[in-house]
Amino acid sequence: MLSEALDFCKGEYIDLLNQSLKTVGGSLTNAQRAWLVFCLTAMVFTNIINWKAWERLSGGGYSDSALSKMLRWSQIPWSLLLLASTKLIISCYNIKASRTIVISLAFLNASGPQMVNGFDLEII
Repeated sequence: MLSEALDFCKGEYIDLLNQSLKTVGGSLTNAQRAWLVFCLTAMVFTNIINWKAWERLSGGGYSDSALSKMLRWSQIPWSLLLLASTKLIISCYNIKASRTIVISLAFLNASGPQMVNGFDLEII
């Protein structure tokens, strides 16, 4: 049973991710941040993405339907979150290059290329 989130999830990473998200035009509510912290922690512990397994891991703290409902109905700006997290990882690891990183997801609809540490982030 999971009693507490991983330190890196509940602390600096989520704060930095939210700050990065704000630079591209979005932000997370407290409920969205708590949900994301739980999901990241659950993925690390279970090594799978499975609502039922995560429900068991939470010890009844979250139901599988509530977890999946948050994914579907929370209005998290997913395309912006992907862009913000990519920017954050590139910045945190100080990755420098002149290559293009192409992020290709069917549901993604961010507008135009963006630059981070010499990378062109092209969303297609």
